[in-house]
Amino acid sequence: MVRFVLSADWHLGAGFPGRQNADELRRLRLQTARNVLAIAQNKSADFAIVAGDLFDSNRVGRGLMYEAREILRTSSMPVYILPGNHDSLEEDSVYRVRAEMNDLPGHVRVLTEQTPVTLSGVTLYPCPCFGKVSSQDPTSWIPARSTEDGIRIGIAHGSWKVMPDLPEDDHPIPKDAALLRGLDVLCLGHWHSLFPRDVSSGSERTFYPGTPEQLSYAEKGAGNVLLVTIESVGALPRVEPIRSGKMRFLQHSIELRGQDAVHEVRHTLEQIDEPDSCLVRLVLTGVLNPVASGRLQQTLAELEPRFFGFEIDSSHLLSLPDELSHEVLDSRLMKQVASRLAEYARSENLTPPSESSFGARLPEELAGGETLCNAGSRALELLFGQVRLGVRNRVGDNK
Repeated sequence: MVRFVLSADWHLGAGFPGRQNADELRRLRLQTARNVLAIAQNKSADFAIVAGDLFDSNRVGRGLMYEAREILRTSSMPVYILPGNHDSLEEDSVYRVRAEMNDLPGHVRVLTEQTPVTLSGVTLYPCPCFGKVSSQDPTSWIPARSTEDGIRIGIAHGSWKVMPDLPEDDHPIPKDAALLRGLDVLCLGHWHSLFPRDVSSGSERTFYPGTPEQLSYAEKGAGNVLLVTIESVGALPRVEPIRSGKMRFLQHSIELRGQDAVHEVRHTLEQIDEPDSCLVRLVLTGVLNPVASGRLQQTLAELEPRFFGFEIDSSHLLSLPDELSHEVLDSRLMKQVASRLAEYARSENLTPPSESSFGARLPEELAGGETLCNAGSRALELLFGQVRLGVRNRVGDNK
């Protein structure tokens, strides 16, 4: 039997450009590195694996490398580090030319060669990245199984070809690589999300642990390491995700419409646990009248300080027309409708306007006898919202 902790994509030294709390996020990744090794020790693992991109680049600072080396010294068990595409084995690789990484403790080994590593009852097959990009399958060198191999563990960094439209030069790994190479498990880095999502199903031999500390809103199931247990040669691995990260990047998309629009925003934000360790991004769409827009701003100003980070994307949130619309409308029909929409917008009623909201018909001479249906009302909401935003942008550009 073998038990080990699988992690990948530590990305020590990641920049987090544009974030005011970037320094704190960088320091946090060092603490997460300590957490990974502590988990391995607490779970009595035989060793720990970092499947690529321990560093965010080959140009990280000397101080960071010293800190990383000291963290690795704290491990009470072997640690195997694979160069990934960010810290690949190019001429300037941190593992080739930086003295800070040439003085690692004996129990820490950087897997720089395509050579089997023989342990007690286990053989590791490292597949390091020799460049940032490659169209070659990194696992292709792995030899056929022999009786003395014991449990065979592949370690690679690249794109597993189980998704459509993956780049051809992203270190492609065949869908059936574990079977082709005779591996009991294939440990992968490069994708920052946990994959497959249901790693405990007991039906896979290939796994991405994801980054142990979430880096962006796009990552799903990130912030974990995997505890992998294999009972014997040929047995399917048992895999348990264990939380290693602190921060969570949470994105919520909310369409604002109707009486309870702003209440939904408040409810969503108030339901988030441990907000001080969350970076939250709200993507707001829909249409608001001026009353609701004011309520929204008050709600966001009240709740924003709770969170470690807070972002709002309101680029597709439209405001119903006000008097500004009348200045840019020439059509008598448009002016008539705009006036009625503006009256509706100033009211407390946030329900999308219907025929009855404007009367059964527009004046015959303006509407040609056509009724203003719900679909037309919705189209006008969007039209006037866009007109209003466009005019204000032009006014701002001329100041």
